[in-house]
Amino acid sequence: MVADIVGSTAISHWDISQRKLVEIYHQINGIYRKDFYAPIKITRGDEIAGVLQRTDNLYRIADSVLEMIHPLNLRFVFVKGILTAGLDTKDAAIIDGPAFKIAGELLLKVKMEKKDFIFCLGNPILDEILTTLSNLLSGIKKDWTENQRKVVRLYHEFQSQSEVAKKLRVTQQNIAKILKSVNWLNVQEAEEALNRLLKSYNHF
Repeated sequence: MVADIVGSTAISHWDISQRKLVEIYHQINGIYRKDFYAPIKITRGDEIAGVLQRTDNLYRIADSVLEMIHPLNLRFVFVKGILTAGLDTKDAAIIDGPAFKIAGELLLKVKMEKKDFIFCLGNPILDEILTTLSNLLSGIKKDWTENQRKVVRLYHEFQSQSEVAKKLRVTQQNIAKILKSVNWLNVQEAEEALNRLLKSYNHF
């Protein structure tokens, strides 16, 4: 996995954003520690990398990072391939091989196409589905307001409109209206389908 922050050169107080990114990837490394062979780390100014040992949570990891770092945005590339150097270090900044070369090329491609995701896991048809679906979801979420994002985040946590309403001191009807306005049921179904596909990827 490699990713870079969109428009990092135009970000004022980049050092503050970089520290925030470090805090975020430390949290993600803890939550998904069983998924990583080499945890996420900053490999150069605005790029991060990590080596995963399974595909199950690739989208969840990226989506969590995007949610935490908002309103900044990152582009993600996921590649399944060969690694030939530095494996004993378990350090994503040192590990190297053809997989990282491909990832670097695809990161340039995703920048040029102004997309947020590219999956290259070995099955062209499934990769296209994963890439298209994840970019569609990313595009939808970019149009959400801060209040809509907050409601979705809390609903994802509590799974109860009444609990979210209580937390925000509004009516349950208000929460239902917001969830409907962001098409949450369809977004949730699409994310669940994407995650199921990633989990079963190696069986195809």
